[in-house]
Amino acid sequence: SRREGQPQSEGGAQLQAVVNPWRTTAFVVLIFSNILFFKVADGFTHPDDQKALYDLFNSTNGHEWSEGFRWVRGISQVMDPCDSPEFFKGLTCSGTLLEPNRRATGLLLSYLNLNGTLPASLGLMTEMQEMYMTDNKLEGHLPTSLCNMSQLQTFDAAFNNFTGVLPNCVAALTNLVKLDLRNNHITGSIPPGFGSLLRLQHLFLSDNKLTGTIPGELYNARRLEKLFLSYNQLTGTIPQIWSRFKMKETVAMTGLSWLDVRGNQLTGTYPTIVGDFGAV
Repeated sequence: SRREGQPQSEGGAQLQAVVNPWRTTAFVVLIFSNILFFKVADGFTHPDDQKALYDLFNSTNGHEWSEGFRWVRGISQVMDPCDSPEFFKGLTCSGTLLEPNRRATGLLLSYLNLNGTLPASLGLMTEMQEMYMTDNKLEGHLPTSLCNMSQLQTFDAAFNNFTGVLPNCVAALTNLVKLDLRNNHITGSIPPGFGSLLRLQHLFLSDNKLTGTIPGELYNARRLEKLFLSYNQLTGTIPQIWSRFKMKETVAMTGLSWLDVRGNQLTGTYPTIVGDFGAV
């Protein structure tokens, strides 16, 4: 006779698998392990972007960032940046959660005590659109690899300690709208390539150590509205062609309306039309 509580022989194996807690646990762990393996193997952040973000953290002493404890945990546990937004504060990415090969599109790291240099691998983030690193302690040269960021619209690294020259490859940043590098220690001349940036609206280079003349090619930046070059060591005159800036003014393009060239070693007189700018 069958003992009380003993399962029937027919379907007994299936019943035993359901009620046995150890087998159930093993099944759940197996599924969970497969999910983890898929995430690590495939990844969700593009590998170039993940390398650049990890390099940025290391080269700017991420363990000393203000409010950087979340990045510290994310980096130490080798988390996927785009799929772990709670541990990578300030990072925005394309796509949605669990979508493979997501690209970094925005990075807001202002006022966080970043100190150190920008890694060359930063240029691997070719889909980056906005980078804000204002008021930190960054130093060294601006890497020329930044010019690989063809989708970059805003780069704001004002109030840091950058040295060296402005990369001559700036003409490659065809989508650039705003560049703010005020209050650094940048030397050399202003690259004429800025004039080929047809979407450039705001160029802020005040309070550096720039030398040479103001390139007349800036006139060709047809959407340029604000140009701040004050407190450098610029020489020469304001290009006479700038007297035609107002001719570019349309409903879609306001023309140059803010010009600041104080504190330089400029000579000569302002072109007549400069007096018509909104602020000089």
